[in-house]
Amino acid sequence: MTANERWNKIVQLHNDTRNKPEADIQVLWEQIFTDFFGYKRLLGEVDNHRQIQIGSSERVITDIIIKSGEADLFVVELKRHNAAFDSSMERQLISYLKQLQLNIGVLICDKIYIYNFVFGKPDNEQDKAKIDFTPDNPDGVRFVKMFVKDSFCQLYIQGFINEKIKAIENATMMRRELTAELVAKLLKAHFTESYGEEAAIELVEDFDILIVPKIILETEPELAQTNITPQARPEEMSEGVKFTAETMEIIYSFAQKVHSGNLTSTEASREISSKTGMNTASAKAYIRAFQAMMQGIEYKRAINERSTRFLVSQIRADYGEEAYRNAIDALYKHAKYYASFGQGNLRYVERIVDEANAGQEH
Repeated sequence: MTANERWNKIVQLHNDTRNKPEADIQVLWEQIFTDFFGYKRLLGEVDNHRQIQIGSSERVITDIIIKSGEADLFVVELKRHNAAFDSSMERQLISYLKQLQLNIGVLICDKIYIYNFVFGKPDNEQDKAKIDFTPDNPDGVRFVKMFVKDSFCQLYIQGFINEKIKAIENATMMRRELTAELVAKLLKAHFTESYGEEAAIELVEDFDILIVPKIILETEPELAQTNITPQARPEEMSEGVKFTAETMEIIYSFAQKVHSGNLTSTEASREISSKTGMNTASAKAYIRAFQAMMQGIEYKRAINERSTRFLVSQIRADYGEEAYRNAIDALYKHAKYYASFGQGNLRYVERIVDEANAGQEH
């Protein structure tokens, strides 16, 4: 049998005995190490239930110690195949490694855990690698190759564990770097090449980008829509930024400067961010909403009700009735844009429009 065939058979045997008691698991793995890994029970190379003296009276019994000749190679701690890992299993295996002065240990439960015990290192910091019992698992095939009698090599096993630890560290770093900001940056660069920077920025900032692990999407599938739907939820203040009249006055004053041509949208959003703590993308959403209201045109990214009412009120006070009607027209077009995605209506925007129209009738 090839290493892959042996591993797949081990997976099958593991799955078939998930609910068996530990006594049956013991018999099975003694047979596996004999038939698939080449250790000979008649020569004592599969040493089961060895008693280890601790102190003057206490004795502990190991499940399996694999030997080559008279030399102990590694310890195997067995649990029921449906048992999930817990720290007590690890402590038990490590206690055996300490007593036997060994470096390599194997814990078998619902998964395989391979340990490289380093003396002098805290028990909870000992290096280990996890292998799932899945068919054709490359790590499982390597497990067979690493622990077979004719090719057992402690350095090879230690290298494998270090490699798996490094892979976990790299995956953690990549997850930290995989942010909505990174995706937005890459999309802007992609679209800038074909359509120009201004168009690319406007497009990307009209969308919410949400990075959600698949495991969360499996339990909360409604989140999947957030990844593909243009910004529909009202833009709230950034986390940690409270809605206050002072905050809105700052936003409004810089939006006016953009409208008058004294600042660019980018410059103004940076100033708003530095003074309020709001992120620049949110600041730009407010600026664009103000500009759209002044011109009576559609804007796409929603802002919350209090902010909307503040802007409409200030536009009326500072720019007069014509500008106010433009703002109401912009809200009407914004509500229609939102409704076109079939996710309901922006009720608060519709209320503001209805209130304005009712006031005009009187």
